Amino acid sequence: MELIGVIGGMSWESTAEYLRLLNEGVRARLGGLHSARLRVATVDFAPIAQMQQDREWQRAGEVLAQEARSLEAAGAAFVLIATNTMHKVYDQVAGAVTIPVLHLGDVTADAVNAAGLRRVGLLATKYTMEQEFYRDRLATHGIETVIPDEEDRNTVQRIIYDELCVGRVEPESVQQLLGIAGKLPGAEGIILGCTELELAVNQGHLDVPVFPTTTLHCMAALDLAFASDRAPERAVVLDHCVISVSDWARSNAFYRDVLGATVVPQGQGFAYRFGAQRLNVHGPGLDPAPVAKVPVVPGGSDLCFRWTGTAADAAAHLADHDVPVELGPTSRTGAYGAGTSVYFRDPDGSLLEFITYSPPDEG
Repeated sequence: MELIGVIGGMSWESTAEYLRLLNEGVRARLGGLHSARLRVATVDFAPIAQMQQDREWQRAGEVLAQEARSLEAAGAAFVLIATNTMHKVYDQVAGAVTIPVLHLGDVTADAVNAAGLRRVGLLATKYTMEQEFYRDRLATHGIETVIPDEEDRNTVQRIIYDELCVGRVEPESVQQLLGIAGKLPGAEGIILGCTELELAVNQGHLDVPVFPTTTLHCMAALDLAFASDRAPERAVVLDHCVISVSDWARSNAFYRDVLGATVVPQGQGFAYRFGAQRLNVHGPGLDPAPVAKVPVVPGGSDLCFRWTGTAADAAAHLADHDVPVELGPTSRTGAYGAGTSVYFRDPDGSLLEFITYSPPDEG
């Protein structure tokens, strides 16, 4: 089992749930006296909450980035940011370390897609509901979110910060949360997009599927932590590959906005991270060594990315970013078998592919 790094304390009430769920998950898998291998860095939430209120996200990101570096130095194989709202600074944190930072929005989106849903309600802090960082991340997975009106958003915010973050679960407030969830138009399910909300609401309260982000984050973390245990000894696993680009700013924007990559500064250049996978980049100002006998040039790559929605969703996503579809939807075979793909190009002309393993006739 790999060592899991957790950045917590925002609030410590939900961080305690992380620790409970991670340890219970290990005991369920291994039995007996087994418990999770963790390094936990908790911050004082009061200054962070003030930075949120004052919109000093850069400062808050610096605090979390330093904690991430400390966890990497302590030997963590990957990091969890144990709060939805602070995924606002995910790129800043992920860029501070060389180990993966498991995005809470990605694992939640995987669960929503596995349930076959496309439109879900989002209950969270005002920052998470009103700003684009979280909803846009879900949209890259083909998921549409609906949020409460302003009055209800203020109510949810008050319940989270004034009650749940300080350990109070008021029955009246639980009913308010359920009422707000119940009137979200067209919501096929509800994302509990604040890690404290699971202290008050669960699947038993609602008739539609509920997606508890703390639980989902912990389950995904355990899957990742145990992945190496399932691999044969001395197994060869593809770690990363390389592309070449001609313009850093243009390519960084493309791979961030269209592909959903985290742009990671690396020396004089950058790399693109996709969860636990990484795409290294050769570009202007770099003289990499060694290189292939025929070095990759800008426009000379052919890469496929798994899209977790339908092929039609992928095509619509590309259209939203003014990226033309060159071919597709068309049947293709990928790492997981038969799928449906759409093809497009990056700014240099490299051929890129979104493949989905939904039934081909969905495209």
